[in-house]
Amino acid sequence: MIYLANPNNPTGSAFGRKEFEEFLAAVPDGVLVVLDEAYIHYAISMGLRDSVEAHHQRKNLLILRTFSKVYGLAGLRIGYAIGPPGLLSAMNKLRTPFNTSGVAQAAALAALDDQEHVRRCIETNAAERKRLSEGLAKLGFRPVPSEANFVFIAVGPDAKALSDDLLQLGVIVRPLGWMGFPDAIRISVGTAEENDKCL
Repeated sequence: MIYLANPNNPTGSAFGRKEFEEFLAAVPDGVLVVLDEAYIHYAISMGLRDSVEAHHQRKNLLILRTFSKVYGLAGLRIGYAIGPPGLLSAMNKLRTPFNTSGVAQAAALAALDDQEHVRRCIETNAAERKRLSEGLAKLGFRPVPSEANFVFIAVGPDAKALSDDLLQLGVIVRPLGWMGFPDAIRISVGTAEENDKCL
């Protein structure tokens, strides 16, 4: 099994459709590719949102998506998988009964009906992500180009101390030592006001 996140967490970096198709072509049919697309709605470039088309041509591709991010339903713990019927059937046999509540299912269906909200979230995130990245660059940081709703920056060996200092100022960032990046933080893209406060 090969597990990929696109866009990647915690860097926000992403690979495009062409790179993904070339990668899939090189993967043997007997190897399952799991593509985690939790942040795919925020990826506005590179033809990233077309992976579902690839699923129809590959029997070894499983795509995972969530309602936690752009739909704002993180507390309800609901998502879905797109993949070969045989694999989905096997997964269904292993899941716990009642693994999603009726409330979560109703909220997910309602969220799908509100595409205007999704559009606004995507547009706002793209504009604020660009502004936040540019502002961080002006401060001397080198943000990793992001296709997600966060920005990854290396801040030096005192990343945890910096995150603690920012917390005292009311700015919450995520230190990434626990993910193998002890010198980096991840900053979620917020509202214009929140991003101004961070900068």
